[in-house]
Formats: sequence, C-alpha cells, structure tokens
Amino acid sequence: MARRRTRKRIQCGGHKNNELLMAALKIGDDKWFAEILKSPGVDPSYDNNYAMKYAAEHASRPNGVRFFEIIKLLLLLKDKRVDPSKENNLALRKASEYGQTDIIELLLQDPRVDPSVEEQSAIRLASEKGHTEIVKLLLKDKRVDPSVKEQSAIRLASKNGYTDIMKLLLQDPRVDPSVIKQNALKLASQNGHIEIVELLLQDPRVDPSVDKQFVLKQAVHKDKNDILRILLKHPKVDPSVDNQYVLLQAVTKNNVEAVRELLIDKRVDPGINIDGHEQAILHLAIEIGDPNMIKLLLLHPKVDPTIDNQFAIWAAVASNSLSTVQAVLQDPRVDPTVSGGPGKPSAIELACLNRNKDLVGILLQDPRVNKNPAIFKMARDGKFSPEINTLVLSMEPDKLWEGFSRADMEKLDTIFSEDANNYSCCPVCMRYVQRGDGCMYMSHNCYNEPGADTVDDFWYNMYKSPEGLIYWCTICGRICLGHRHYKLGATSEKLQLEPVLPGSDPFAKDCAREGGGGIGEKMMRFAAFRELAYELQKEVGKLPRRKALEELVQEMWAAPISRLAGRRAKNNLAAKKFRLSSNLFPSPVASNNAPNILRNAKNAKLLPTVAPGYNTIGGTDDDKVIQFHHREKNGRINNHEDTKIGIDSFENYIQTNLNDGKAGPCWLDTCTAIIHPDEIKELVRLDVFPDAMYKRYKDAFNRVQKGGRGNILHEAENAKCVIWTTKKNKNTTRRNKKVRGGTKRRR
Repeated sequence: MARRRTRKRIQCGGHKNNELLMAALKIGDDKWFAEILKSPGVDPSYDNNYAMKYAAEHASRPNGVRFFEIIKLLLLLKDKRVDPSKENNLALRKASEYGQTDIIELLLQDPRVDPSVEEQSAIRLASEKGHTEIVKLLLKDKRVDPSVKEQSAIRLASKNGYTDIMKLLLQDPRVDPSVIKQNALKLASQNGHIEIVELLLQDPRVDPSVDKQFVLKQAVHKDKNDILRILLKHPKVDPSVDNQYVLLQAVTKNNVEAVRELLIDKRVDPGINIDGHEQAILHLAIEIGDPNMIKLLLLHPKVDPTIDNQFAIWAAVASNSLSTVQAVLQDPRVDPTVSGGPGKPSAIELACLNRNKDLVGILLQDPRVNKNPAIFKMARDGKFSPEINTLVLSMEPDKLWEGFSRADMEKLDTIFSEDANNYSCCPVCMRYVQRGDGCMYMSHNCYNEPGADTVDDFWYNMYKSPEGLIYWCTICGRICLGHRHYKLGATSEKLQLEPVLPGSDPFAKDCAREGGGGIGEKMMRFAAFRELAYELQKEVGKLPRRKALEELVQEMWAAPISRLAGRRAKNNLAAKKFRLSSNLFPSPVASNNAPNILRNAKNAKLLPTVAPGYNTIGGTDDDKVIQFHHREKNGRINNHEDTKIGIDSFENYIQTNLNDGKAGPCWLDTCTAIIHPDEIKELVRLDVFPDAMYKRYKDAFNRVQKGGRGNILHEAENAKCVIWTTKKNKNTTRRNKKVRGGTKRRR
C-alpha cells in the first residue's frame, strides 16, 4: 500500500521525485531507484551528485552489490550531469576493490574518470584483491602505472598468491619484482605460493640469496617444504649459510621432510660443531625426541653418534624415551656400554640407575649390551635397585662353554698346594676363595658374591644357613653348618650333622675329629671334577657355560666316596699329582699381534704386572696397583715406573676398552702402546675378581722375590704344603745340600 501511494506522489513534481530518489538510494533499493529515474523532472545529479557519492561510499557494505547496481544505473543514463569522478574517483576505486568489471568498463569510458588518482589506487586494489580482468583493463590505460609506491601492485599480488595478475604485471617493463630487497619473493615464499615463487625465480632480476638467504630461512621457519624444495634448485641459494642455520632451524621445528630435502644438498653438514658442541644437530634431535628425525640424521655420513663418549645414546637414555633410544640403537656405531665421561655412567648403567625397567629391557636385548659382561657383573654386585638387579640378571645370555685352560687347573691346584684353610673353592657356586689366616671353615652367600659363575639353586636352598650362608670345610670340601659337617648321603628330607669329637680343633689341618673326611675326601671330589672338566673340553663352543658349570658342581657332589675312590685318592696324594695332568689342558692362546717385548727373564712376556707395596708377595698389600711394561709405537720401552693404575681402575679399563676381543690403547693417555686382550685374557673373565685378579698376576708374572713366590706354585722356602712342592724346589733343595756338603769337606 505504501509503495502504491509513493508512486502516486511521483507524478506530483520534480522536487518531490528527487526526494523519493534519495529515499530509494539510502535504503539501497536499486529497483525502486531505477523506477524513480524514469520519472519526469528527476535529476540524477541532485544535490551535487549525491547519489553517485552515496552509492560509492556504501558499496563496501554487506549489501553493497545493490549500490553498485545504482552506480551502474547512473552511468548507463549517459547523463552529463552525473559526474562519476566525484570524491576523487571513489566509484572507480570501489569498483576496482570489489571486482566490478562492467562498472570499470563504463567508468573508463568517461574522460572525467582518472584511474591514476590516489597513487594508482585502482591498480593496487585490483592487484591486492585478485581481480585479473580489472587489472587487465587498467593496464590498457596509459595513465595507469603499476610501479608506483615501490612496486606495490606486484608485491600485493605476490603476497596474496594471484599468479595470473603476476604474469600480467611482469609483462610491463615498468614493473620490477626485486625492489625492497626482493620483497615480492619474500612475501610469496612466506605464504607458500609455489607458482609465484617459480615464476619470480625465472626473472633474472630476482635474487633469492639476499639478506643472508632470508627467503630460504623463512621457508623453513614457516614449514613451507614445497617452497624449500624449489629454492634449493636455484644456484644462488646456499643452505649452509650462518653455520648451517637452515638445517638447525628445520630440526628445531621438527620438520623431517625439510631436513630430508636439505641433507640431499652436499653443502649441508649435519655434523658441524656449533658453539663448541660437536654433533649438536643430532643431539638437538635427540632432545626433541622424534625417532624419524633421529634415524634420518644418522643415515648421513657426517653424523657420528659416538662423539663425546657416545653422548647420543647417553642423552637418549637420559630422556627416558623408548622410541628415542630405539632410534639411536639402530646405528651400529652406538655402544651403550661406554662411559658417558669421567665420573659418568654408561647409557645402560644410567638406565639401571634411573630404574627405568622398559629402557633396561630394550638395551639388554641389544647384542652390544648383552655381550658385555660389565653390566651383569654390576647387577651381581648389587650396584642397582633389587628390582633392576633381578631384571638385568634374568636377561643375561648364556655364554658358550670355553673350557678350562692349564692356568685354570693350576689355579685350582693351589687348593692342595697351599694352606688348605686359606685356599678353597665353594662347592655350590664354584667360586675360588683365598683369604688370610683362618680356621678350616669358610662361608659366604653365593648370590651376594660378585662374579659368581653359577649357583646351583638346589644345593644352595638345601644347605643354606638361616642367614643365607653356605658353610664348607676347606680340608675335605664338604658342606657344613657352622663348624659341623653334614653326614655323607644327607638328603633334603633328612639332613644330619656329624658329631664333633672331644679334642677337636677348627684351626687344625685335619677335619676328622670335626666329622669330616679329610684331604682324601677333597681329593676324590676334585679328581671327579677334573675328569669331567677334561671330558667337557670337546663341548667347548657348543654347551652353554652355565650348564657346563652346573654339571661340574653336580659331579663334585656325586663323586663316589668309596674304598676304590679312596685308594685312588691316596695314590694321588702319595704321587703328588692327579691322574689327569694340568698339561692336558690347553694353554691360553697367544696374541698374534704380539706388541709387547720380552722382559729380562727368559720367555717371560712383557705384560701388565703387579707392583705390590711390600717386598713380599702376600695377600695383604696395602696398595693394590698394576704396573705396565710394554713397547710403544715408536719402539720406546715404557715401564710406567712413576705411574701405576689401581686394581679397581684396571678392572674398569678392561671392561670398557677390551671387550669382544678388540685391542685397546694403554690406560695412560700419554702412552702409544696398544694392549691386546689375548695377553690379559685371564683378566677379562667374569669369575675373576679384583682380589683374585691381583693374586693371579702376582703369582703369574712377578719376579721371584725374597720370601715370596715367582709362579703359581710357591718356592720351598716359606712353604706350607698340604700335598706337594714343585720339582724346581726339589732340585733347588738338592743343590743346596750338595753345596753345603762340599763346603764342609773343603773346610
């Protein structure tokens, strides 16, 4: 009804119709506006071209399309009273901004319209908003210059990714894409406009290396991997700039794809030293913890995970990340058993100390760890929490039986050749024990003894004391309880103890009054042990070591205590030898490399030797140290007379430097000699402990000293034999007698 009433008013006169035109204009009703324009007396330029100005100003509103229609209606009138250039060509600028191509065409037909006003605002707005057809129209006008305001048009088009507009602009000779330090390329790169980057790089004026390879750095920083790939093909792009900053940034952003692209370039060095930190890029990747990134870096020949005491695996374990550790372990150069540095644990030790059972499990499955005896020895020594110790020992691999050497048998011979109460062997765990003066009984907890080869669970649980100790007699070798012998034939169902007779003395050399079987019983047991040990030589490299040792323990317990065995034992004792000689067992394999020279004594190897604190070679030296004697690479003989290594430190040296049969440098940094495991093979065994190791080397390699020993069997002087003395000592005794006799005759 209101519209019909208005239409009646239209016929009232021009003034009223102009007011109605303004009303239609302000509500944006283009259809009503078109109707009123047809009325007589209407002036489209009413109120100083108010309609054109108002429509242009409101064209940017949400319903701006209606106002553009009004502008179009005004232009189509071809009424000279309508001036489209009002408000500094606002209509043209708005049409350029909002992509009104048909209006632009109409506006450009009017000579009053100037597309160059406001510093070429029309071409800049059209380029910024991506209106290709309008840019094309404007560029045909000679008044339009796309280079104004420091090439604003091409920079805006580049920023917003309008490839077609870029192509149009680059055809204009006035356009220079290199202005403001290659701003167009920088904008296209940071916003990921691949086609525009490719287009710009074809222009010889474009240089992607400006500002210290800023474009490349920016592509990595913004994770624009496609742009990175394109830039790396350009000859002016150098990804190694600023100490491999681009690669470092890619790793920091954890952008695996970017790192992969960068590592293809030969100029990229992922192993570079950054601020004094070697292999900093790998270590950063480990800190971030992406296994894919770590694996990728480790494939590069310049990445070395062993630098700084195997810091890579150490840091991976410190992160407590399973996936990180697994990624680092894939590199065959990694060794989790190497110390992290002075005073630092190895990676596997760190995992154990941190009580991370999952990490410990992963590491122990690795052959580089489970073939190294050190960690299992530490667990047996109780270095970690009980839970971790149990876990580590449960994963200890079965070693193959290596058999006994001649030196092993000679070592066990000391159980007979030395004071029986001070040299013995536990019948349950087979541990060789040496001590100072004591009674005929020894005891220990087999599971608490570091380095015990095997513990027979059956016998241990059967005979352990309430305190968990195994007692045994050093004279006859039988298990005891306190100072009382168990009866022979005792079973788990009925354990009986022998009575102790009056006048017994636990410090005596005979256990008969204590209920034992004497030295004869021990000879029976060790004779059976020796014969089985000889038979097991054919199982070397085939039978699991633990199984072989368990069989030997069982054989000692199953040794027949019979009249026949007793007669044989008596004959052995009388002959001062076993039926099977130690010479039937193999000598240790000599080193083929033989870097050490002979000592002054004939046929004596120049090996690490004991330097005891006293002239005598007893078992109570205050300073248990090792002295090295060998030839260095330059041929100079080095005795290290002023510098010695403690027995504990030497044991650590063996475990960390001479594993898996590898040669290692001398423990002294200033020495160039190379040590070979075959030469110190005895020391690499798990069943040899610091004290026993010390005794072994004193016995084997020290020169004869007054009041002491020069080899496995002691000299007659200072002798306290239970069974026999050496042939050498006998000859020496005979010579002494002759000399004494001859001296008397001369007198």
